[in-house]
Amino acid sequence: MFSQSVIEQINYYVYFLRDPRTGNIFYVGKGCGNRIFNHVACALEKENSSDKLDIIRDILDGGENIEYYILRHGLEEATAFEIESAVIDLVGLTNLSNLQRGYYANDFGIKSTNEIIAMYSAEVLTTSLPIILININKRYHREITQDELYEATRSAWVVGKKRDKAIYAIPTYRGLTREVYKIHSWYPVDIEGKQRWGFHGELAPENIRVQLKYKTISAHFPKGAANPIKYLNFDETTVMTTANTSLEIKDNDISFVQRDLNIVVHIHRGKEKHGYELGTRQAWKCGEKAHRVKRIIGVIKGKVTCVIEDVTATLSTVNTNPCHSLDTEGRYIFIGGVCSNEADILVDKHHDLMFKKIKGLGQGHRYFTDDELNVQVSN
Repeated sequence: MFSQSVIEQINYYVYFLRDPRTGNIFYVGKGCGNRIFNHVACALEKENSSDKLDIIRDILDGGENIEYYILRHGLEEATAFEIESAVIDLVGLTNLSNLQRGYYANDFGIKSTNEIIAMYSAEVLTTSLPIILININKRYHREITQDELYEATRSAWVVGKKRDKAIYAIPTYRGLTREVYKIHSWYPVDIEGKQRWGFHGELAPENIRVQLKYKTISAHFPKGAANPIKYLNFDETTVMTTANTSLEIKDNDISFVQRDLNIVVHIHRGKEKHGYELGTRQAWKCGEKAHRVKRIIGVIKGKVTCVIEDVTATLSTVNTNPCHSLDTEGRYIFIGGVCSNEADILVDKHHDLMFKKIKGLGQGHRYFTDDELNVQVSN
């Protein structure tokens, strides 16, 4: 214990407690007087349980003593608060028995350089993609892992039928977008007899993440808004099928064109960048002949790895292509339809063309009628 003389000279201080068995810091605090010693007294005198008190009791029961350290002393109280907060951030709350982060940690605590840039110069979220913003303020924490962030985002929410139109789900925290997930499907969740919804998904393609991550959403989420869900860009004329990221455009003015062709495309580079399906769908220099295509077939080294039936061709735009860029201007994307690809390991039966070889392709994409395609296909 400190004497009165020591107490009067050291003023406020920042301290930590260390476990002698492991050498690990397990608690960080600030105080004055004999605050640093009070935790052991509390553990001995009271029966209530906490991570901190349980660690202290385990150490003492093993015949060891707590190791006490003063990190800084001679401080004003406000300075002690700030140092305590910085040390907690540095050690990591998940490594400590502290119940919460320190003084103004959310505003001024540890952040990546990307977060700092986003806080003070973040661009406003602008996109024409159909997305759903999900405020996860109560679930987010400093050391959140990618898996934890996904779980915090994907369930369980009160969302209506609009959910089926969303291509991407974006978690938000303290006014900034934190990640971008491509939605595959939605599933019901029962919580105490009330239906909520969750989604199955994956990280969005990197170019989409760059476009939508660390953007400010103040224009979309007014301060104090109670509803954690916000839908953006849900055009009534467009129906999104999130299970295969397809689009079906109603009242299509080229719907009268006879669609009788197969197009075979090389997707080695597209698959690496966008995955099998999106790498097959977009974006191709096809010309008006694209409107006759009923089926698009993605191949790698001549082997069929993706087949999408009953597609419709449309020019790539920010509304039709989630990966639209200057490079895809004037090119076609094939939307709608039913997709089968090599990554579908859980399907009962693949498309008949899957894993077969197609001869005589050359380097560019090729058009085939059904009869012509049958001649070129081999097992």
